[in-house]
Amino acid sequence: MVNFEQVKLLEAKVVKAIEHIERINKEKNALLQQDTELRGRVESYQKQESELKARLESYQKQESELKARLESYQKQESELQTRLESYKTRIDELEVLVTRFKEDQGKIEESILSALDRLNQFERDIEKSLKEKSDDKADLSTAEQTENQSTVISELENDSDLDDSDTEEPIEEPIIDEEHWDDIPDPLVDTASQEQSDETKNGELDIF
Repeated sequence: MVNFEQVKLLEAKVVKAIEHIERINKEKNALLQQDTELRGRVESYQKQESELKARLESYQKQESELKARLESYQKQESELQTRLESYKTRIDELEVLVTRFKEDQGKIEESILSALDRLNQFERDIEKSLKEKSDDKADLSTAEQTENQSTVISELENDSDLDDSDTEEPIEEPIIDEEHWDDIPDPLVDTASQEQSDETKNGELDIF
């Protein structure tokens, strides 16, 4: 038969078993609760991880775009630098050309002024020479006219003396109208005038 002590021992064991089961249930519930919390955290972490991955992809995409822009800007900078160097070289060449042009312009102006001075001196010399030739020809023409008049008068006087000695009859001397004497064309004067006109034309041609 079962005695009282055995019953008490069994009851004590049952109580311990019940307490142990309750403790296990509490621990189980706690573990379940922790598991639920952990699952929630895991889901939250997974969601955050997805968001972070999306952000990372966006940042990587932005990084790629920024790299492409940077390369484009570097290329443009290189082209602008090349253009700037080309412009600087062109500016230097233009400055040299401007300096040479100024120097050449000064020389050209001096040459033009010198040529004008020589041209003016040449014109004065030609005018002086033509005037001297004209004066000389006028004096020569006057002397020839006087000599011709003297010759004609001498011949007329000689003819008159011969007639007087042969016929001894008075012969009227030819009347020379001095007013119309100048109307008689002098071939020497006409020739001198023609030569002067030709020399004037030649002088004008030489000037131009």
